Amino acid sequence: VQDMTLIECEATHHVFQRTVVTATHKLVVYRGSEEGELYDLENDPCQLTNLWGLPAHEHIQRELLGRIR
Repeated sequence: VQDMTLIECEATHHVFQRTVVTATHKLVVYRGSEEGELYDLENDPCQLTNLWGLPAHEHIQRELLGRIR
């Protein structure tokens, strides 16, 4: 049973991103950067609020980062 989708995108030579999407969350990381994006797809389906780095969402961020790297 597939529980996630992994997407890799190299838009330019300088922009490479990896994205993991589960039934409940979406996480995006950028090569060479400590910044990223984390969205709660159940409560924010339009992905308007980036939860990256917020303590309340650290556990899901850490879990998804472990799956993407």
